[in-house]
Amino acid sequence: MSDLSEQQVMMADAAAGGRVEHEEQQQKKVREAVDSLLGAVSEADRILLMLKEVEGLSLKELEKIYKVNENALKVRLFRARQRVLKAFGAAGKRDGTG
Repeated sequence: MSDLSEQQVMMADAAAGGRVEHEEQQQKKVREAVDSLLGAVSEADRILLMLKEVEGLSLKELEKIYKVNENALKVRLFRARQRVLKAFGAAGKRDGTG
């Protein structure tokens, strides 16, 4: 038998459910913020970053897609990330958090 009463189990389940709901809300906020930042950069930057950072493509795989050498891709990724950071800074200033 269980050492917890039915009421204790129900309370623990409710607390866990509250944590899960809170985590889901936080994930939604993060997802919206990322979408907003990616929306602030060009489509080319957005696609490149999504392929590399979200889809997890390697530089070798990206070389085949973009038909440029690894160094050129590194530069493109760096610049795309810098533009996202710039958009993040601008969003922070606009929201009063920067």
